Amino acid sequence: LSFAKNSNGVVIFRLDSDGLFGNSPLQVGQKVVSINGQTCPSEVADAIKLVQEATQYVEIEAVDVLYHWSEEDKKAMAREERQEQAKSDEDSPSAVSAMAGKGATGANGH
Repeated sequence: LSFAKNSNGVVIFRLDSDGLFGNSPLQVGQKVVSINGQTCPSEVADAIKLVQEATQYVEIEAVDVLYHWSEEDKKAMAREERQEQAKSDEDSPSAVSAMAGKGATGANGH
């Protein structure tokens, strides 16, 4: 799972079908409302930090938003994704509300 930021706030940018939230109800483009019960920060780096700090499970609540992705948004998100990939080759468990244990084999939707 990758996050990006647009005028709606922090949104889900990419979901890996083989990742922790691959079978969750989360969808690309949804606005992240909370991470492990905490209001989602306004910055992508802070949202990623909340996910990485989780010890047993990660729960992400996200909502659908009506939004047209501008070319500027797409370019900014691509830059953020490249920066994120450059920082770490490891998958960080990041994920409508979905929860997954860090050692679990699946995710339970709420």
